[in-house]
Amino acid sequence: MNISQTAMYFAEFGKLRKLRKDEGWTGQEIDEERHRITRTALGRDKSSKDFSNGDLDAVLARIKALVSPGDFAAQMRQQDSPDLRRASVEARIEAALDVIVIAPDPQFAGLRRGNYLTGTAKRICGKAYCELSDKERAKVMGALERSAAVKLRRKNEAEAARVEEADDNPF
Repeated sequence: MNISQTAMYFAEFGKLRKLRKDEGWTGQEIDEERHRITRTALGRDKSSKDFSNGDLDAVLARIKALVSPGDFAAQMRQQDSPDLRRASVEARIEAALDVIVIAPDPQFAGLRRGNYLTGTAKRICGKAYCELSDKERAKVMGALERSAAVKLRRKNEAEAARVEEADDNPF
């Protein structure tokens, strides 16, 4: 887990800890419950430091079920997190491709974007984009976003130079 995920995990568990303290549980009982929640959610013991995104989603959903048993929508949102993350990655990839791939003929824009995406995936992960795991798609997204940022920076620098040159020209 990254720092933000760790903070989210302990913030959510902090709500359960407070609830259990108010019910009179000891610190040891609360800590045992945290381990029990992990076993229930994942089917085995696992350190929170080693959680994958899916592990974190499962444990957080279980914690939310205990903290707010009547808030079914919150539990479902947590279970939908992998799909939401995937959709976010896809949207960010599309936004980067909007900057990177310029097709003079709109008829071939989709083909050029697909070819660029497949080529990038093969260079980074050694396989076609459609074969990538979520983690590999995130790597491709990062590379595309960096390329888009470079392209935008160069475009802005060129535009600034053109404007500056035009301002110096008295004619």
